[in-house]
Amino acid sequence: MSAANICRTQSRLSHTFSDGRMCRLFHFPILYCNNECLHCLVPAKPQGKVIGLSEVTPLIKKGRKRFSQVSIGGGEPTLWASLLPLIRYCKNLHFNVQLHSNCRKMSDEAFALRIVKTGIDGITVPLHAHTSTIHDAITRRKGSFLETIRGIRNLQKCGFENIHVMVVVQKLNYRILPVIAEFLCRKGIQTVSFDATVFTGAAVKNFNLIAVRISKAAAYLQRALSILSHGNVEAYSTSFPFCVINRPYWRFLVNTRNSFVITNLSQSVGNNSGYRCQGCGTSLAKVCASCKARLFCPGTWYTYYDFFGEKEFKPLKTVAMADIVRAVSGAGIKNIFGIPPF
Repeated sequence: MSAANICRTQSRLSHTFSDGRMCRLFHFPILYCNNECLHCLVPAKPQGKVIGLSEVTPLIKKGRKRFSQVSIGGGEPTLWASLLPLIRYCKNLHFNVQLHSNCRKMSDEAFALRIVKTGIDGITVPLHAHTSTIHDAITRRKGSFLETIRGIRNLQKCGFENIHVMVVVQKLNYRILPVIAEFLCRKGIQTVSFDATVFTGAAVKNFNLIAVRISKAAAYLQRALSILSHGNVEAYSTSFPFCVINRPYWRFLVNTRNSFVITNLSQSVGNNSGYRCQGCGTSLAKVCASCKARLFCPGTWYTYYDFFGEKEFKPLKTVAMADIVRAVSGAGIKNIFGIPPF
């Protein structure tokens, strides 16, 4: 993706600074991973040519004129040999740098220390259960849970605390969301998000195994959010609509409909792969047109409606302004990331 295309992609970000710069530039060095999650958009094997550091840095530098934050993801970016030099380069340009990683490589304490010493600002870690049995079943990699937990612990031992855990809600884990929440409270995690599955990539192939209606998962999500809140952990969700969630919990729902949408990962800087990710964005259902809360509702993933339809979504006929105010003010995530990290 050229710098111009990156800017066009990011022009939909709703969060801007007073000088007009957009908040975040995404960079995906590689589009493969050492996990093979049942729900993932990204292939497990290398795809296409990986662009080297010398080709990436001019684009990053050019992007500094418009962006103040870089989010480095993938794939699993720790598998890219130039990750640490790239982070240091971005920090020298005074970027806020966020990393999206399963942290398995951080199970090596020496590598975890090298990551921390780059000056990284925050790390988002996908973790989908509180036990190796369930997590490894989702990642399809035996030992991945223990390595991820060890990686988180090593980062914390190095004095790094800005860790965000992302849980993808699916059939294999939705009933245990409250237990996962209790587990994360004990682990000293600062921020946790819950996201409904995006039905594209592997999630489509594994639909019968992992698919669950978000209305069916809602009660468990609410209990998990409550546990985290009482444990002083910042918690939120970005893909559960108002009408399936009880109003006291609206304050945990973040609306990213006017934020970013990445529709083709093959255009990301650092990879010329033919792999495509379509429909990675949230929207409202057609039935939502008559809902009184539609301007503020997070909606859910575009592709969800293709698989489940719209019957579970009920337009709200009346909405108290106090409910909207609480939802909007509560959704301003006041943590080390400033805005939802991914």
